[in-house]
This record gives sequence, C-alpha cells and structure tokens, in this order.
Amino acid sequence: MYKSRITAWGLDKKMKGNEVRAIVRMRRMRLAAGKASTFRVRGQVLDFDKVRSHLKRKGLTLENVPSESNSPVPSIECYTPERQPQEPSCSATDSALTAWNGRHMFRIPSPRLIFSPDSLRTPEQLSRDIHTYFTESFASSRWVYGRGYLVDVTRSTPLQEKLRPEPHWSQIMEWAALLFNAGGAANVIKAGQHFQQAFIQVEDVIRAEEPSLMYRLLALLDEFEAYYEKPEIVRILLKHIHSLASVILGMKHPIASASRQLSFLDTWTNISELLWNVVTDTCGRFLGRDHAFTRQLQLNTFTRFSSRGNWSLAETQLRAFLSKLRQSSDPHPYLYFLAQNQLAWVLMEQGSFIHSAEVEQLLQESSRWAFGDPKYMVEPRAPALGTESLRPLAWLQERRGAILQAEETLRYNCEMCTTCFGREYVATLIAIADYEGFLLRYGKVGAAMSVRDHAGVNLEDEAV
Repeated sequence: MYKSRITAWGLDKKMKGNEVRAIVRMRRMRLAAGKASTFRVRGQVLDFDKVRSHLKRKGLTLENVPSESNSPVPSIECYTPERQPQEPSCSATDSALTAWNGRHMFRIPSPRLIFSPDSLRTPEQLSRDIHTYFTESFASSRWVYGRGYLVDVTRSTPLQEKLRPEPHWSQIMEWAALLFNAGGAANVIKAGQHFQQAFIQVEDVIRAEEPSLMYRLLALLDEFEAYYEKPEIVRILLKHIHSLASVILGMKHPIASASRQLSFLDTWTNISELLWNVVTDTCGRFLGRDHAFTRQLQLNTFTRFSSRGNWSLAETQLRAFLSKLRQSSDPHPYLYFLAQNQLAWVLMEQGSFIHSAEVEQLLQESSRWAFGDPKYMVEPRAPALGTESLRPLAWLQERRGAILQAEETLRYNCEMCTTCFGREYVATLIAIADYEGFLLRYGKVGAAMSVRDHAGVNLEDEAV
C-alpha cells in the first residue's frame, strides 16, 4: 500500500529496467572515451555488480543492451570517481559499530582511507561558497539577530505570526523522521506530508536567501547520517535545493554550488565540522564572539561535531560553558537551558546511569523553564526545547521503574505540544505516538499497579 508514496519520495531501492539499460549505455560511451564511471541511482552509489545480476536474471549480458538511447532517466547520476592512492597509508574494514543511546539506534562510521590531496578541492570550494554566502549576507546589513534568529529587516512580520512558535523546516524534517520511525500507517502518511511541507518551506528560504539555510542544512545532514540513518532523504533535499537555487538565483550562486557539491559526497561526517567552523567564525566576526547566536553555534560544536565519540571531552566543555553562563550578570536564558539539555544528552550518550539523577534534574529544569509560562510569546524556541527535554525524561523515568511518573510526563508533553503547536503539528503527533506506545506497553491501570508493586504495596490486600 506504500509503493506509490515510496516511489514519489525516491526511496525505492530496486533497479528498473530502463535504469539498467541507461547505465550500460552511459558506461559503454565513457569507456570508449577512456573515462572511469561511478553511478548514483536515487542518491545511492551503485555497485555495478547489481547491473550484471539484473541482466543475468533477465538472461542478458552487457553486449545485449542496444546502443540506441531512450529518453533520459533523471534518477541516474554519473561522475568520474576521485583517484585513490596506490598505497594508502591507512585503511580499515567497512564494518561499523551500532549503538543504542536510549533514543535512536545510530551507526558509528569506521575509519576511511586517507585520500590524495586532490580530494581536498571539494572542501576548499565548499568553504569558499559558505564563507561568501554569510559574508555577503552580513555585509548587506539586511540580516540582524532578533527573537532568536537572523531576521530580514526589510520584511515586516504580521502580528499574528508572532503569537505562535515557528519551527523551521529542518526541525520539521527531524521530527518527521521520528514520526516515520514510530511506525504505523497513519504515522508514515503524516510523516510524508510533513516532509513535503518542509520541502515547500525550503523554497521560501531560498528565495529570501536566508543565512540560516546553510547552518541548518549542515546540522540536518549530520543528524540524518549519524542517528536516523536515512541519508537518502537529505540527498533528495540537496537536489531539490540545487534545482530551485539554480533557477531562482542562478547556477553560480553559493547556495546552488554548495548544495550540488554536498550531494556528491559519499559521507558528510568529516566535512561537517569544517564547514560548521566556517559558519561560526564568520558569524563571530560580524556579530561578536560573545554574541548569543555565536555562542549557540559554539554550543553545537561541543556536542554535534568536535567531541562526538569523546563524550568526556564534550561533558567538560559543556560544564565549563554552563559555569561561564552562571558567572554572567545577565545570562541568556534560552542559551543556558539549551546547554543544560545538551549536557543531559551527552551524559546519556556515555551509557552510564551514574549520572541518571543529574540528567533527570537537568531535563526537568529545562522543561519547566520552557513550559513554565507562555514563553513562545517572547521566546519562540522554548516549546521545541520543552518537548525535546520531556521525551528523554520520560524514557529515563520508565527505565528506572517510575512508570506512573513516565506516564504523567508523556501525557503532559501531549498537552503542551497541543497547546503550543496545535493538534496536527508533527511534534504533537510524535508526543501522541510516544504516549500511545507507552499505553500499549502498560495501560493506565497497569501503570498504576506497576508503581504500587514497585513500592511494595500488597495488591491483594488493597483489592480487599
């Protein structure tokens, strides 16, 4: 029943007959010209043995494919692969570790080959594009920091738009991925609708040339590759951005150029930190090193890039960051509680329950601040931080056996998401899916009984 939607999203993996024939013809022409070829089909690098296997099942060989060209096949990309060194100084197997952090199953990439200096040209060009994009944005004096974002001073925002939080397109995609992973036909359909909504929002962002496009895109690439393991979705997004930017802004615009280069990379793990530092340095130069926005970018560096895999270092950096904020006479409240949320996340990533009490306290304080008053009237990012704090808090409470507390936390999350975002918004749908999944495991009566049993209450005596 999902075939049509999977095809529409470009996520189907089986090769089609027209794709196989087009690949064979293209490879034949390039070999005649002395060129090596690497192919991508729907954003995924193709192993040419799959082409041979497909033809073998049909009782054909490479020579049986006619040379006449059919209509072009848009799902296929062909490019010349990077040259590899003859004697690599370092190599590793293709195996990778899979780990569970309590929220996502994620993959830890194995070490890759050390490439020749020619492979450094792509990061250099990407860095130039992103640096140019941010420098020109700030130099134009069009973008200023306000209400937690870089906002366009040439556009007036209607009052009614300020009364509700406005989650950005990348956050919608991350939440839609969580909803997709929750399973169930209704959730999958809703996730697809929100993916489409995010793609539509991207067009408005490109037309406005918003600086936020780049740093949100980098964070999204990192998130989908490291935790959701769905890089094919963001590859489709990159092609979408490149196509729109090429038409609206021109082929040579930094957005069009950077999105194209990013789409050709096999992995974004090694380049994301480099590009993120370019963004942080550029913002720091124009806004100041101690500006709230620059500090927020630095905060993401601690947990998202430079310290990944070294959670002890991330913990040290975050504790120092929080300590400096506490010493300030007027600490930025959102930045402070965001740092608390990320410290809790890092402590959970370490996999030890030694800090479980501290983690719960950090998450409770963040959610209380976010949902304490209607903060979205003055701080539109507060509700997102609140729901991102309550979900892991409920997981920890359930893990230590506090079933009734976990049920109350999940129910409260549903109520607050409905109030702040609306019933049909993706964050609310995730909260509802979490709560329904919990009730399937325990039920309301079962939850209460589990807590009483955990407290040593004799259920038979109580029933009497």
